[in-house]
This record gives sequence, structure tokens and C-alpha cells, in this order.
Amino acid sequence: MKHPKAPYIELGFYYGGLSDNQAMALFISQCLTLGARLHGKAYIHRGPNIANSPFIGPSNIAMKAIRIANIEDVLLVLADADSRLVRVEVVGLVGVAHEVEIVTYGPTLVSAKAHRHPIVLCISGDWACPVGKAMPLSTKAQKLGRLVCDRFLSLVEITKPDYGCITIEYSMESPSDLAADARSLAFQNCYVSDKVLGSSSGIKAVCRGAFVQEVAGGVYLSTDPIFNLRGVEISTEDALKISSHVAQIIRKRCLEEKSKGRKGNGDRHVYKR
Repeated sequence: MKHPKAPYIELGFYYGGLSDNQAMALFISQCLTLGARLHGKAYIHRGPNIANSPFIGPSNIAMKAIRIANIEDVLLVLADADSRLVRVEVVGLVGVAHEVEIVTYGPTLVSAKAHRHPIVLCISGDWACPVGKAMPLSTKAQKLGRLVCDRFLSLVEITKPDYGCITIEYSMESPSDLAADARSLAFQNCYVSDKVLGSSSGIKAVCRGAFVQEVAGGVYLSTDPIFNLRGVEISTEDALKISSHVAQIIRKRCLEEKSKGRKGNGDRHVYKR
């Protein structure tokens, strides 16, 4: 079976109260609940106590391919301190193409010493490009875009992340990365939980013109017609402003939690209302 083709669409999710291993176990198990199947291949980093060692991203260390047949195999790898599970191949989760879909970790830059990375589902996005203002959306792009949006929201509902994004050729940042630099392009199509927002009223006011929907204890907002049910579109300039504003909200919340002494080990940010 083929692998995803560039440009890549990433469905990113951040779980502040979970370790990397816990987040990976949760995400894989719920993918299977939603009807995905393990393709049989996964990739690990291998070394003494490597599961407890910092890393920037999966591709920064040589990966070793292994075979996995079921969720029990996944959990056994996650329990091995000398293995770090960094990539799992699944099929049939989103289904935009007859290909493997990749579950992996998003890179973290300033938080490389931590053990909190976004979880990312990577799929092909060639059908979505170009999605420029000068070109009308094809029927195929509209159909597949809504399918991606629907699956993203299903994953939000079942896994309950702190926040998540749908991006094209861009990786969603962790809170520590945003704390260092909140200039993000990731939040043009995103979900943010009430735990992070505190209240959804403020973000609705800022996001006037965008598609805004209350979902799963938070808000989903979209500035791209391909990723919302009504085909709502706003200007690139306004979309970037919204992304920057949402990133600033997450950054502010992150710094507030740190200043109150609620930050755990590494990049762990547990948001409290």
C-alpha cells in the first residue's frame, strides 16, 4: 500500500495531562475504535532507556522498523524503556486515498528536553492544493475536506485534547514552543478546549467572519472553506490574524500555569479552569 504524498495534511493534537507514551497509547486505541486498522508496521528509536530521553522529533534519530499486529503489541513497545515508539502505520481512519496513514509525534523545538509532543496524523494533501483564492474548489476537494474535518472532530470528541489543528505542510506547535514564539500559522483551522480558553465568548468575538462551532467541550474554528461544513472563507490576512490570536491565548494560558507552579515535569501543561 502506498504512503502519503506531499503536500501533507497534518491533524495535530496536544494532550497536556499525558506523557508521550500515554498520548500515543490513547490515540492509537481510539483510532482503532473509530474503525482504523493497524497496517502491521511501526518504527521505533532504540537505545538504553531511550523512552525517558529527550528528543526533538521522530526523524532526528535513526528509526528501526518493527512489526505490530494489534494494540497489545503497541502497548508492549510503549512499556519497553529501551524503545521509543515514534511512528505507527494505520489504514482506513480518514480514507481520503487508498494509502497508509501515519500516526507520529510532531516536532518540538525549544521543548526538546521535555517529554510532551503533539500527536500527529499525517495523510496525503495533493487533492487539497492549490486552494487559492483565484481557484474554485473542486467537488473532490470539497468532499474530501469535509471528510477530514469530520474525522478531526471525531478524534477531538473521543480523545479530548487540549487543542488541535488541521494544517497543510505546517506542524502545530507545543505550548512550550508557543511560549518562546507565538507567531504561528497553525491555528487557521483548529479546535481549542474550554480548559484552555476559560470561556468561548472571547474567541468568538475575535473570530468574526470565520466558521465557529461549539464542539466537545470547546470551539472549532475554520477560515478555510475546505475544512468547514458551510464552506466559509475569509481573507488570508484575517486568517493569519486569527491564528496568531489563538496562539497567543494558548501561550498566555501556558505562562499563567507556569507562574502559578502548576507545571509538571518537562512540557507538561495541565490546564485548570
